[in-house]
Amino acid sequence: MGAALVATAMTYATPSAAETQAASSAPIETTETPAPLFTAQDLLLSGPAGPIGATLLLPSATRAALLLLPGSGPIDRNGNAPGATAPNHYALLAEALATQGVATLRADKRGIGQSGGDANAVTLDAYGADAAVLAGELRDRSALPCIWLAGHSEGALVALRAASDLGAVCGVILLAGPGRRPGEVLRSQISANPANAALIPDANLMIDRLSLGQTVPLKEIPEALRGLFPPAVQDYLINLFSQDPIALAAQVDLPALVIQGEADIQLSARDAEALTTALPQGVMALFPTMTHVLKDAADDSRAAGLDTYTNPDLPLAAGLADFMAAFIVTGGEP
Repeated sequence: MGAALVATAMTYATPSAAETQAASSAPIETTETPAPLFTAQDLLLSGPAGPIGATLLLPSATRAALLLLPGSGPIDRNGNAPGATAPNHYALLAEALATQGVATLRADKRGIGQSGGDANAVTLDAYGADAAVLAGELRDRSALPCIWLAGHSEGALVALRAASDLGAVCGVILLAGPGRRPGEVLRSQISANPANAALIPDANLMIDRLSLGQTVPLKEIPEALRGLFPPAVQDYLINLFSQDPIALAAQVDLPALVIQGEADIQLSARDAEALTTALPQGVMALFPTMTHVLKDAADDSRAAGLDTYTNPDLPLAAGLADFMAAFIVTGGEP
């Protein structure tokens, strides 16, 4: 889908003595340092639950602006989880878009990094309230009449909900977003790993109870599942599992780009197809070797896929930023 990036090699020749002498007598020419393609500014905004730490990238010639809404878990503005995964994919994506004239704003989630609040006491409405603050800031600083929303994974749900509430939204981009209720996605993820075979009945029961709005006391949670369904996050999971992405997508009549990697072990092209069908103006783009963290896997092995989650030096999937930027600056033309 994306175009390959071609690097041009430059060769350097050693000058002769005569050339060196001639050069020493020649007038000295000075060149101005080229202006940066974009400027970066760290912000600390006032949010509903406390400060929101964010980073704004503003191109020297801004053509559009995009608010990046993060995925699930304790994720910072760069896409990294302290002490866990560190793909740095949000920082890479923001920088790549900024070089093509797309201003970006990305933030630490509640209770993470420089953002205040309780990371466990959240709902999608709470994330939407934070997104409203960020969207207003981005509109003001970019001086544009509307902004784009890009939601990754869980952030795709936030983007779909916010698109109808915020106003002045140009369009949405859904990056590896779920096309099923999140409880069903989690059920599939657990059952897909053969090592989880013994846990599947108990895990399914937990998902069923939470989907019905029931909290489960710690003593009733099998020990092997307590890290996945701790009481501290059950209210959040109840809220998350109640979301219907297809119903949300059907209400967003804006230019919409659905992007999915076919090397993603968490979601699949079926999710992207369902979202695209539901969106009144949906366009789908599949990237054959891209994983859930927006990077290309070296091969189709599970190890290669997991390496993209922990290696910050791996680049973004080839052509991803180019495709997104083209869609954005043309107002949603594929």
